[in-house]
Amino acid sequence: MPLPYLWQALKAESRPIIIYGMGNGAEKVLDACAQYQIPIAGIFASDDFVRYQQFRGYTVKRYADLVQELGEDLVIVIAFSAFTDALLGRIHSLCEKHTVYAPDFDVFTSRYPEADFIESNHAAMEQAYALLSDDRSREVFKQLTQYKITGLVDHLFAAHDTRESCLPLLGLGTEECYLDLGAYRGDTVEEFLKATDGRFASIDAFEPDPKNRQKLTEYTDSLPHENITIHAAAVSSASGTLTFTGKGGRASHLSDEGYEVPAVAIDDLQLSPTYIKMDVEGAEADALNGMQETLRRCRPKLLVSLYHHIGDYITLPLQIDRLVGGNYNYHLRMHPYVPAWDIMLYATPKEN
Repeated sequence: MPLPYLWQALKAESRPIIIYGMGNGAEKVLDACAQYQIPIAGIFASDDFVRYQQFRGYTVKRYADLVQELGEDLVIVIAFSAFTDALLGRIHSLCEKHTVYAPDFDVFTSRYPEADFIESNHAAMEQAYALLSDDRSREVFKQLTQYKITGLVDHLFAAHDTRESCLPLLGLGTEECYLDLGAYRGDTVEEFLKATDGRFASIDAFEPDPKNRQKLTEYTDSLPHENITIHAAAVSSASGTLTFTGKGGRASHLSDEGYEVPAVAIDDLQLSPTYIKMDVEGAEADALNGMQETLRRCRPKLLVSLYHHIGDYITLPLQIDRLVGGNYNYHLRMHPYVPAWDIMLYATPKEN
């Protein structure tokens, strides 16, 4: 079986390959390199994090150390997530000097695009591409697809648009009934309030992680609004209980191991949202299946995460279009991030 393009390219490299980062991302990269017998010449971290500690048998060094040892003709593999201006700027500067990859993995697994990624998804890709409503969306789709098969970071930079520049696509008004699915600690509630100048009809915020929900509640309690409801539940295809893992961070998610949390299907609540934001850590498909009646009845504006699984940017828009019955505008955007996280779908109903 042929190797996926990224790993094939790395295996064929004659230049030294070094990894930037430690932790879970580096574990995934090192495991894949071991599987494909790709030699790694060293590991480095940002200078503030270097203590010349050991990681998987490598001494973690500074970038300058490895350049001095190996020369400047290097290949760099990014093995952590970056979204701050400082880190993205550093990665961009590395791209100007070196070939830089950032392998695309599922957020919570070690799965990455296989060698037949385009061939096996060709029909669905054509359908998802045809849904897109503007040239920028189509360009983002092309850049993301190129990134997923090559791992080259340059394609990600070409796909980036700031979140602030994209929010106007939703056309949020001052009478929205907002469902925040995966409300975390209140950052997207705050974003919504800024976009609507603090005027809205209602907010229903769903957050199953207890520590995150405590922070969310503290934030909403500080607001001068009474029409905000916090739901201690995950969202899914059916109401009941689900197993959840998390310790109060962004990585909290449904899992086979952990503790039980209440789960609700949005259809069972008989709410009437005009706007739904969904970032539920990989459970988006199930959550959508639990709100089909609500989507068709209310035809809300949607902001949906498309990055927890490799093919989400293909499959979720198609699922949404099927569930809403079509007649929506679809804008695909990716906010500044390395690797391909923060891919978002901005969807709004067309005027009849």
